[in-house]
Amino acid sequence: MAEIIPQYFIKQQAIGVINFNTDEFKSILCSGTYNEASLRDSQTYANVSANEITSGNGYFTGGIDVSGTSAVVDDTNNRTLYKCADLYFTASGGNITDVRYAVMYDPDGENTLVYVFDFGENKTIADGCSLIVTVDTVGFMKSYQLT
Repeated sequence: MAEIIPQYFIKQQAIGVINFNTDEFKSILCSGTYNEASLRDSQTYANVSANEITSGNGYFTGGIDVSGTSAVVDDTNNRTLYKCADLYFTASGGNITDVRYAVMYDPDGENTLVYVFDFGENKTIADGCSLIVTVDTVGFMKSYQLT
């Protein structure tokens, strides 16, 4: 599993286009076989939308709202922690298949890609079950489970 922070996100935040404390964010599910470098270089939702999971079976194009976003300065460790609530994608009316990535983006900040979580292989969310992307206590997505 790889975690990828697109370089464009860092630029957009530095110039004030993205505010992690006030903007609204969304997360989509994508299929496909990107390489890490191409995801790191991807800039916006448009760069990955062709590989977004097709709407249906409980999944909707454009993804889910991401709640609880915040940026917290950790002076002890000299870093900024980006946090959000855990993400829940639930299949309803059929399976959601070929899920490889959870991609977070900022529709308020020019649809800038913020974060990519690579599950390492395609996953299937069985009908009536959920894919839960768990956010680590120090920020961002650290693990997932199918229930």
